[in-house]
Amino acid sequence: MGRPQLWPVSAPGAPYRLYPRMLTLTKPVIAAIHGHCNGGGLEQALACDIRVCAEDAHFGSGEVRLGWIPGGYGTQRLPRLIPLGPALEMLYTGGRIDSPDAYRLGLVNHVVAEDKLIETCKQIAGEIIKSAPLAVQKMKTTVMQ
Repeated sequence: MGRPQLWPVSAPGAPYRLYPRMLTLTKPVIAAIHGHCNGGGLEQALACDIRVCAEDAHFGSGEVRLGWIPGGYGTQRLPRLIPLGPALEMLYTGGRIDSPDAYRLGLVNHVVAEDKLIETCKQIAGEIIKSAPLAVQKMKTTVMQ
C-alpha cells in the first residue's frame, strides 16, 4: 500500500476536488479533525474510514438552519454511523456536539490532544500498512458494499 499520504484540505477548493475521489478510494482514509467540523466538513469526515479528532473539535450539520439539507450524503452517513435519535436531532436542529459526545456516539474513533493529532493518525496508518495490502483493499470494498 505504500507510505501514508497526508492530504491537507484547508486549501481553497481542495475539499471539492478530494471529496468525490474519497468515495472511490480502495485505500483507507483517516481524518484528522481539529476545531469546527460542520456542514460540508462533517460530510467529508463522514466519508473517511477512521476519524481522529482533537479535544477542541465540534461537529454539526447546520444546513437546516439555512433552509438546506446536507448535500454530501450527510443525511445517509450520519444515521448509519451514530444512533438514529442523536443523528436526527443533529440534522433537524442544526445542533452541535463536542468531541467527548462525538466519541461516545461513535462519530470519532479517538479524541486526542491537539499536539498528538497528526502523530496518532500516522500511528494508525502505520498499523494498517503492516497488514496485507490486498486484504485491506478487499476488506474496505466488502464493508462498503
